[in-house]
Amino acid sequence: MGLKNLDKSKILVYILYILKFIGGTMITKVRKWGNSLGVRIPKIYAHETHIKDGIAIDIQIENDNLIIKPIKKKYELKKLLSQIKKANIHNEINTGSPIGKEIW
Repeated sequence: MGLKNLDKSKILVYILYILKFIGGTMITKVRKWGNSLGVRIPKIYAHETHIKDGIAIDIQIENDNLIIKPIKKKYELKKLLSQIKKANIHNEINTGSPIGKEIW
């Protein structure tokens, strides 16, 4: 059985297993990007950490190590409700007569 016949999703899971549980590492290079430096995040790590193109990340330095974490959006009901205005409330929608045992 050659690599051509393997399911690619199984290969990804296997590689993630090696990296996460066996302690594998991956080496990449820092590259100049304008006046800054950039790091390409390998697909395997992006997949495992749910990092996608365009998301906000938090960058910290701990014990001379650079820590990059995706920022998880926190929703607060009070803040969401405060954004409701007359201009953005939709009208009632007619979905037709009840089907089944709905009571309106």
